[in-house]
Amino acid sequence: MARERPHYGAPHETSVLLRLKVPFAADARNLPRMAAAEAERAEADAALARGGERTQAEIAAARGELAQAQSAAQLSDERLALARDTQLLLARAFSLGEIDLPARLRAEAERFEAERAAVRARLEVGRATANLNQALGILP
Repeated sequence: MARERPHYGAPHETSVLLRLKVPFAADARNLPRMAAAEAERAEADAALARGGERTQAEIAAARGELAQAQSAAQLSDERLALARDTQLLLARAFSLGEIDLPARLRAEAERFEAERAAVRARLEVGRATANLNQALGILP
């Protein structure tokens, strides 16, 4: 609103001013911005797709590693059971005088090595499980 006098001594007149701004050639100004935004979105979509593929590959590798570790642990447990049985039989044979001390000690060493391998295999299963959980995004 404005109060003006058309000339000196005339009474004040109240008028309302209305300004209207019409943007001409807005497309010419916005097209480069829109093209840049579209290119940025396409790049982000491609990065997301690559990240998803990489994540799926990591999950598949971790699952394979876990399956292999579980298989190795099962074989180590079977080896340990056989080594224990062998060690018990050879200890009995030694007590009866049928075998010598080095044979008995070899059996005990084999049992000890089998126990150590079984523990390592169980640790490997735990590590493979942790790697799979990490690939899946599961927090500990």
